[in-house]
Amino acid sequence: LRQWLALPTVASCHPHIQSIVTEALGLRLLGVKKVLETTNVASSPAPSPPNISGRQTVTGVADYVQGVAVDHLCASSSLVLDEHAIIDALGPSGIDDIIYLYSICRTSSGRLHLFAVLFAIAAGRLASSAEGGYHGSHGTHSQQHSPHSPTAGAFTHNQLCRTLRILTDRSLHWHFQAIILYQSHSLSKDLPAQICSEMEMGDLRDLKAPVTGIIGGLLALCSNYRRLPDMLTTMIHTAADDYVALCQVAKECCATIPYMVREDADSLKRTGTLLAYHLLRLVRSPQFLGYAKEGEEDVSKTIMATITSNTTLKVRELAPDIIAAFGVLCRTNPHQVATYAELLRLAVVKEKNVPILMAIALSVLEACTVQYGALTREGDLISFCRSGDLQILLKSAELLGSSLFWLLYWGLRGTQIFAVQRVRYLLLCVQAALPQKGTSAAQVALWARCMADPCPSAALVASLQIVRISAVSHHETYERAVGKVQAIDPASVGNSYLLAESI
Repeated sequence: LRQWLALPTVASCHPHIQSIVTEALGLRLLGVKKVLETTNVASSPAPSPPNISGRQTVTGVADYVQGVAVDHLCASSSLVLDEHAIIDALGPSGIDDIIYLYSICRTSSGRLHLFAVLFAIAAGRLASSAEGGYHGSHGTHSQQHSPHSPTAGAFTHNQLCRTLRILTDRSLHWHFQAIILYQSHSLSKDLPAQICSEMEMGDLRDLKAPVTGIIGGLLALCSNYRRLPDMLTTMIHTAADDYVALCQVAKECCATIPYMVREDADSLKRTGTLLAYHLLRLVRSPQFLGYAKEGEEDVSKTIMATITSNTTLKVRELAPDIIAAFGVLCRTNPHQVATYAELLRLAVVKEKNVPILMAIALSVLEACTVQYGALTREGDLISFCRSGDLQILLKSAELLGSSLFWLLYWGLRGTQIFAVQRVRYLLLCVQAALPQKGTSAAQVALWARCMADPCPSAALVASLQIVRISAVSHHETYERAVGKVQAIDPASVGNSYLLAESI
């Protein structure tokens, strides 16, 4: 299951299948033997999609209330896992594999089940700490705890279940992806404090310790995941204070990454990805940029070009993961957005591989979203955007530039897989909301090409744009088109597709 889920085509182009198999992996690791029959579970009505005529209602996966799935996990699992059991099942890098699979998972249900596994591993570490220290999978070491620090040995199954429900009710199972590779220094204090501030007084007294302990355990798992081998860490830190030395180290490491990735071992591929991300983060730091001379080669572009221009597909498959990680960094360092947009264009402009383009498009769209509703139903980024639970900030899309979204759209235009069509539809929705460039005639010609999209929803967005542009800038043409359609069938005057064809 783990090896199959790691295939890029599955992760990017078949989210409904990925969701089902990810659930199976999560349930298997948690020891849940009875599968929840989601198709017959009574659920509350789905949020109505935005009111645009002709849109299809797309979920792509079983429709169920997330709380039912959490209750099922609580009833069927102890929510405490010994990490040695994970190692026995998945190998020495088992925990890292789960975190990686979570990071590329695109559906709410898939993320929920893998998040529950990580939750149970964190609870298991706390339990073994209560018994006198734990020996982690990243080397033998003991975690020191104060007499007052929370441990899972003191938590009942009921407390763990309620803690999991509190975290998932606040959509941490969805947003946890954003803190896998980047954590601010105050996150370990701020995140539990924020969650506790929203809890009721009764829950606060009973669950403050479990919430704080589990979140600390989850952040520790992420910290272990993004740890580079000691040799690389020492080499980077030794050169960190010397601009010339750091440039040299960055170039040497950058040249090594393709060779690491070509190996079959997943651990080497993960190390290559993390190394590229750490180098990007370091060379884009204010300290490094302060020493850079005007007109000097941008090391971050060199790093990305080494990956995106490589002829080996395995190497280019690193690009979406690195871009997604760098996009998270832009949320806390807005001055990096211009570089982020340039790196994106560098990765997209010559890429023809559909799974890579899909992964980049989904990470870009998710980086631009904010949550407006409760992510309590099964779905993915597209369905949550259509229901209004997630909304794309147009200011963020503007900063990235209209040309990037066009590059992604035309790169995906030749593939008619259902998941790809849905992404194209959302890309056109974003494009339609952005300020348009060029003359009105050029805009109409461009959207006319989009009207030929085999995806009906995407073609509808294009037709609405043509009607809107003509009504504003070419009123006579618009009036003639309305008259022509009305002469054929008066009832079809409101059909934007026929109007656009006539225009």
